[in-house]
Amino acid sequence: LHFWQHVLTLLEEGGGSGRCEWLMKAPVSSYVNAPTLERRLGCFNASDSYYLGVPTAAYSPGLDPFMFPSEKSGSIMSRGILDKVNAWNNYCLKSWASTMETPYGAEGFIEDYAFALCLNDLGGVTASNYADMEASFVLFERPQQTLKAFENHPDTVKQCLLVVGKLDNIEQVRHVHDRVLWSGWHESIPCIGESQMGKFSITDSYGNKKPYYDERIRLALYYCKSPEFMHLEQSLSARLDGIDPRSGQGSLKELAPEPTPGTSRRHLCIFVPSSPRKQKFIDAAEAAWRIWGTNDTFFVSKAPLSPLLDPQTFLLDADVDTDYAHLPVRTFLLFEALGRPEWVNACDWYMKADADSFLNVPLIEQRLRCFDPGQHWFLGVPQVAHSSTGRS
Repeated sequence: LHFWQHVLTLLEEGGGSGRCEWLMKAPVSSYVNAPTLERRLGCFNASDSYYLGVPTAAYSPGLDPFMFPSEKSGSIMSRGILDKVNAWNNYCLKSWASTMETPYGAEGFIEDYAFALCLNDLGGVTASNYADMEASFVLFERPQQTLKAFENHPDTVKQCLLVVGKLDNIEQVRHVHDRVLWSGWHESIPCIGESQMGKFSITDSYGNKKPYYDERIRLALYYCKSPEFMHLEQSLSARLDGIDPRSGQGSLKELAPEPTPGTSRRHLCIFVPSSPRKQKFIDAAEAAWRIWGTNDTFFVSKAPLSPLLDPQTFLLDADVDTDYAHLPVRTFLLFEALGRPEWVNACDWYMKADADSFLNVPLIEQRLRCFDPGQHWFLGVPQVAHSSTGRS
């Protein structure tokens, strides 16, 4: 509590809590990815009351688990709560005994536990989670465990890590920093993924269960997206509202329409999402067309790509160029469009491919002839995705 009193006093001497939107206490043994953390905190209104961290639990006999921020992840408070915190902290300093029994789970960082307990007793404030604890943090007690987990974390999303700890020396901190910076070469990575916007729960080893996010934090993260994607999602929701996916065209119980008499199906139609937004995207599409493209290869775009590709460009009016972060939406829109009458029976097989991949089209066509296209097939190279709900 004396630490917080000192920090709050420094804020007052420097011009008051209004000079800082957010205040964070972090251990010297942790690496803080400040730019990504600032972007995450930008999702919240600092004038509201927030007390954030990676919650850990302390257990006292006969009482519910008490949640307080993990010492390694740091504690964060908003400008809106700092003035109240100063009064609460001073009261706790004056009224609490100088000794306190350390509950199970709070060993080694009694100061964080005591401060959280003070805020809870006087203000009813409990520490809240504000990010996916597995995707946004690497937190271990032993530095070697931390480094091993950090190395195993996918390189492309190391830029999304908020805090990494515990680290042992400056060389380890510099290594983590260099790898986080290097990760930034992969642009348009969505550091707020779908796992950080759902209504999930978290359960401890004793069976105690609580929501993964407070509702206002979940909603703040949900709306912390690019305006283009928010508009897309809202327009899609309005268009699909009331439609039953289990009936009508596309449902499993609905038979596909028979082909128009006198017409024949293409064997394999390949659809390649592309974009005229950058020249490198056009170059990749042209290279794919020259090297492995066929007359049944179509480049999907909302606008023309180039004269070379014009005859093979599928101008999809519903397409939205949402950048790499939201490519699944473009895929959904593509396959929705392929359900239109002019496409639904035009091909035996429909394949979505990327322009930066090489396709051995003759061999793929040969392999697909082993299967009956009239049956239900969904083919590819399976990968595993793990969600916060435990589903794989």
